[in-house]
Amino acid sequence: DWSGSGCPPPDMALNGSVLPRTATDRHRSDYSTEVTEVKFSGQIGPLGEKRLCKIKCIGGSWVGPLCQNQDEGGRYHPLFRSCRLEHVPAHLIVTYKNITVT
Repeated sequence: DWSGSGCPPPDMALNGSVLPRTATDRHRSDYSTEVTEVKFSGQIGPLGEKRLCKIKCIGGSWVGPLCQNQDEGGRYHPLFRSCRLEHVPAHLIVTYKNITVT
């Protein structure tokens, strides 16, 4: 486990699956007390829109993700938690940005 100061190296995931520690151990040694922010490319929403995102080390814990919004000059904004859409009635069509997602 992590014995350093600051934040421990964050877990790494690929397509939503957290990679086992053994697969990411070589990256864990690259961290020091000076790493306070990690940027990455994220696919956001049901259409997989790509955005630059980041997590920040605050008080020993990773906070985020925060993702850029190009419509607002590239400022970073927090992502809201996802919600499940269950039991959609057959006559209901759910859309996102005028594209059917159900």
